[in-house]
Amino acid sequence: GIEEYKKALEDVIISKPEVVFAYETPGKQKPGLEVRELHESKRKIKKIRKKALFFESVEALKKISKTPYNDFTEWRSIKKKQLENFSVDFMLYDGKILYTNFSKHEPKAIIIEDKALYDMQKNIFLSLWLEAKYQTVLPIKQK
Repeated sequence: GIEEYKKALEDVIISKPEVVFAYETPGKQKPGLEVRELHESKRKIKKIRKKALFFESVEALKKISKTPYNDFTEWRSIKKKQLENFSVDFMLYDGKILYTNFSKHEPKAIIIEDKALYDMQKNIFLSLWLEAKYQTVLPIKQK
């Protein structure tokens, strides 16, 4: 439920990883929006960087283009032909994996703490990251 989801996201902040590697589904309607927005705010205040991969779609690109730029979040897209599409959020941080599935009413979050599984997933993520298309919106500099 939402309270457990909140606690799972708080674990990311408490762990204070240098970087979070995340698979996300921007633009999809998901419960717990306020919780995620609060988490993202805390993450940026703590200067925890996030590298986020998402499946390229019109809906996702639209959402990313409306997201205000910050120095602690980088977005890259992957084509559906590279990997079978999935609609869960998956965060890798500090030797842990936070898996979140969004049902119609409440998110379901599971934290797995397993160094070997974390290392394997991180290697897969970084391999995809190198091939992914840069999508971070850069701020417009005023003259």
